[in-house]
Amino acid sequence: MYKCACTSPDDQLIRSDCPILNGLDVFGDKWALVILRDLLCSKETYNELADSPEKIPTNRLVERLKMLETEEMLVKEQYQSKPKRYKYLLTQKGKDVLPILQELAKWSNTYFEGSWVPPKAVHGNLAPAFESEQWYCSRSSPG
Repeated sequence: MYKCACTSPDDQLIRSDCPILNGLDVFGDKWALVILRDLLCSKETYNELADSPEKIPTNRLVERLKMLETEEMLVKEQYQSKPKRYKYLLTQKGKDVLPILQELAKWSNTYFEGSWVPPKAVHGNLAPAFESEQWYCSRSSPG
């Protein structure tokens, strides 16, 4: 049986001591993962994120960006003052999701025929491929 209403060392309320459930509380829906994927692929602005091939509904995009900011997965940084424009940048906590997405992509490629194969970087070592390659950003053949 899972413990309920636990607190973390910094007194944040967590619903379980199960690490999988805790992770799912942060990025357990498809839109949060799509946003994290796109941010890892160098998209930064609201319009770039809204232009994702999956066509995230705008109300969901706003909700998930706020949630990911609250969870310290990204930071919102103003880059223009008139009109105000913001870009979204991953924190280290957000960047650390890369190996999870890499493994999810490999699993999906194994069990879902017809899913597009990310470039080779996603299948290689788990170095931060997002710094040098667009690892999961286009539906191209493996590199």
